[in-house]
Amino acid sequence: MNSFSNRVKDKLKCYVYALVDPRNNKIFYIGKGTGDRVFQHEIESTTDIENNKLNHIRDIKESKNEVKRYIVLYGLSECEAFAAESALINILNFIHPNTLDNIVAGHNSDTVMSVEDIEKVYGAEKLSANDIFHNLLIIKINSLYRPNMTDREIMDCTRGHWVINIKNVNKVDYLIAVYHGLIVGIYENMKWYSSRIKTKFYPRLSEENLSLTNRKYCTCSALKDGFTYRKYIHRNISDVVNNVQNPVSYIWGRKNATNILKPYYNNFINGFNNHYEFDENFGKDMIQMGFNMDAFESYAKLNKSLDILSCNDYELIKQAVSDIEYPVVTAMMFSKWRQMTHWDYSYDIDKNNNFFKAILERIFELSDR
Repeated sequence: MNSFSNRVKDKLKCYVYALVDPRNNKIFYIGKGTGDRVFQHEIESTTDIENNKLNHIRDIKESKNEVKRYIVLYGLSECEAFAAESALINILNFIHPNTLDNIVAGHNSDTVMSVEDIEKVYGAEKLSANDIFHNLLIIKINSLYRPNMTDREIMDCTRGHWVINIKNVNKVDYLIAVYHGLIVGIYENMKWYSSRIKTKFYPRLSEENLSLTNRKYCTCSALKDGFTYRKYIHRNISDVVNNVQNPVSYIWGRKNATNILKPYYNNFINGFNNHYEFDENFGKDMIQMGFNMDAFESYAKLNKSLDILSCNDYELIKQAVSDIEYPVVTAMMFSKWRQMTHWDYSYDIDKNNNFFKAILERIFELSDR
């Protein structure tokens, strides 16, 4: 049988169907359609088109068997068929992971989620694109994520294997693991390798991954504390990333920091009208932007001269920070503010304005890239 009668087509309207492998009686594909759609996959399998579904059908045919076809639900509107297809794909993927040959999980579909995960994702504070002040590489791990995963398992899912633009990742501050819009991991110090290069740090080692010529993976370290961590972890950025079909995307947030910092730069040039602007508002804005305050620790690790931390020589400071990256230079600025307002017995903004001018110019330079 390779078609329905017109009377049956009128009765079916939109329907949802399942293709079953007769050798094990397991569903390998869920689809929706009208008319003779359920039969068309076998016709497509006689062409040169290559995908898992058609290869599965060819394998069944070569074993002298025939694909079983079942109508699961019928008499539906198009919207109802979309919803039914998605629900079936989701529950089958949940019960029997990696057994369906569907390329995507249905129309506008999420995976099955526990009630705890539903609360985490949709009860989390939302961040818009304007609330992000770093350049972020977003990796959506929806299909890889499982309840009760360890932090290490989440990191290994996030590290590879992805189609990565090296020019873009070289401008990124943090690697972000996202599960249905919820940030579940934040990583730094990424170093990227071709998926064809096996190292002792290789994530999800398999022959399939080793054969991926256009994919990359990275080594990295997890961010576990600090203002940056608290700014982003367990926040919902679904409004920013959910419209992007690709599991890999970028958020260029440094430009948002520039908009907030430029008035302060002008104050360091022209003078502050009052100390409150520097003492309180400057610090609050750096916390809001998620800059780390590390008492110059990240700068000290670069083995550069510590003299610039206590001088006001613009050219010397400018030269010293000319090759320092965004997370470090913002931490230097926050740490200097903290030193002046909390550790020094008294301070003079004018005697430190060149430090902040040079630091801010470096931040603006990095934000324009």
